[in-house]
Amino acid sequence: MSKKSFTTQAEETLSRAVEIKLPEETGSSRDVALSTKRSSNVRVVPVALIDLDPNQPRKVFTEESLQELADSIKQNGLLHPLNVEYMPKEERYLLITGERRFRAIQRLEWAEVTCVVKENVSTRDRFILQIIENVQREDLNPVEKARGLFDVKESLGPQATWEDVEKITGISKRRRQQFSALLKLPEPVQQEIVAIDRRPSKNEVTEKHGRALLLLNKVPDKQQKLLAIIKDKAKPITGDDAITKARQMLGKSDSSRTFSVKYTSNEDLLSKLENEVKELRASLSGKPSKSKGKSKG
Repeated sequence: MSKKSFTTQAEETLSRAVEIKLPEETGSSRDVALSTKRSSNVRVVPVALIDLDPNQPRKVFTEESLQELADSIKQNGLLHPLNVEYMPKEERYLLITGERRFRAIQRLEWAEVTCVVKENVSTRDRFILQIIENVQREDLNPVEKARGLFDVKESLGPQATWEDVEKITGISKRRRQQFSALLKLPEPVQQEIVAIDRRPSKNEVTEKHGRALLLLNKVPDKQQKLLAIIKDKAKPITGDDAITKARQMLGKSDSSRTFSVKYTSNEDLLSKLENEVKELRASLSGKPSKSKGKSKG
């Protein structure tokens, strides 16, 4: 039998049945379920019986973001259940994914919370699930996403490819490459880039700003100058403006040109376009154009 690919293994991890096998729900055996109650295909678990995973790959949770999430949950309810693993020896639950939601729920002092309950989850599978959830988070900044993608690839093993990572995370090759490129920036610059879904306040560094700064990676003094413009200029500079500015700093002007033309027929249009091409070729060769027709409208 051939070995399963890492993609297949990852897909099986994500699609594995989540019904926990519990003893007959009668008499004292109900204690094993730790007072949980059935609720569709999930369980309602006492918050006090859920433990955080000390090996959770994401360590930083800002007070501001947690409070905003708590306010949202209070207003709209919990839209997605937590993922937990039932630990029969301890008769407790270990949180797999949803730590931000769990911390927000603790702030709200909820007594119980809906959870998808799994059992016998391997350390490797738990870590992969946690990283994938983090990578797919909308409030994660692009640099953190890039690091998370590398973590996913490493967790899948030495035979894993970027195609495997892109498939199980749902991130396209182009976006994965854009995220990864930001890791080439100096560490202090990486730390300036804000989350993707945030509407940046004045002078915050966005992903597109980061791409502009990447153009100046080989000229640190100019990179710092552009970073200062992005952060400190009285009038906020857009990502597109930053890219134009970076090219100017490198001595690369925007060589694009446009023209409009008035024509009376397709033949007339073709003639004027041919004249435009002749003028362009003449300018590139340094020779005067013999075309005397005007193509500008």
